[in-house]
Order: sequence, then structure tokens, then C-alpha cells
Amino acid sequence: EAFGSFWAMGKPKEGGLVILRHKSWHVWNQENRDRVLRDERIAREVEDRIARERRETEAEWRKAVLVAQRRGEPVPPPPIFEPIDMEQEIRKHLPKTTFTRDRNVDRELERHLERQRTALTQASTTDSPPQSP
Repeated sequence: EAFGSFWAMGKPKEGGLVILRHKSWHVWNQENRDRVLRDERIAREVEDRIARERRETEAEWRKAVLVAQRRGEPVPPPPIFEPIDMEQEIRKHLPKTTFTRDRNVDRELERHLERQRTALTQASTTDSPPQSP
């Protein structure tokens, strides 16, 4: 086991307060480490699937270009890939949380991300050069 048990990490110093093992989520809990590994695996699979689909689409387009050139026909336009919100795409494949604390964490994370998006949007609109008529 990579992280070991609580005491394998070393005994706390005399008089030190160690509350981590009493928390519902901490890095020494095997279930939590397994959850992180599962989520990372799912994220890799989603990213790999999207990359594979894009490569296949580009390969089909290149093939169509070659066929069109050989026949003397107009070349088809290249594929346009819409930006993908990877976070949303990955969340679709994660198991739904069942614990209230997990839903609260998700809700807080959504609020935080929304505040970041709003700040980025406001920053990009204020940083844009003035439009001249």
C-alpha cells in the first residue's frame, strides 16, 4: 500500500493535534484514494475518446480531400471542431454522488467555477481594445 495506514505515516508529535483521520475525506483513507484514481481513469478515458473521434474525423476529411483531388472535384472544407467543456464532459461519466456532503461539495465547486467563468468573461470584455467606428 503506497500511503500506508495512519500510524505507518509516523506517530504524531507529543501534544500535536491530529484530526485528519477523523475527517470524512482525507488522503489516508483507501476509499478516498480509490475514488480519486477512478475519477482520474474516467477523465483519461473521456479525453482519449474525444481525441480519437477528432482524429477519425480528420482522417475521413483527408481521405475525402484526396478523393476529390483525384476526381478533379472541389476540395471539401476542413472539419470544424466546436470547443468542448471537458469538465462537463467528464462529469457526465462520473458516478452520481449519494452523500449530502458530496452534493454540497459539488454545489460549492459549481459556484466557484461559475464565479471564475464570470470573472474571466468580465476580464476579457474589459481587456478588449476599444472599437473604432
